[in-house]
Amino acid sequence: MAGNRTTVGDLEINTGHFVAAAILIGVGGLLLFVGVIVGSLHALSEGTRLVGRMETPPNELAKDKMNRLSIAAKAGANAWKGYTGSDAASAES
Repeated sequence: MAGNRTTVGDLEINTGHFVAAAILIGVGGLLLFVGVIVGSLHALSEGTRLVGRMETPPNELAKDKMNRLSIAAKAGANAWKGYTGSDAASAES
């Protein structure tokens, strides 16, 4: 075990522990990478299956929501243009 020790000044370092730690970190990183890949593929397949079971495709839902939003925005703008402020004054008195 004398070959696993390095002396730097007054500090004696056991390099075997550093090598073991580096190996464990590498294995852990590899396991993390594999886990991310497996999880991502599973989420992608479930999302694809969910979209396939929908009655209305997501792009049609988005178009409908945007159309409703546009109508609501126009109605709000028209109501704002027609507001004179006299309604608030009559409500206070």
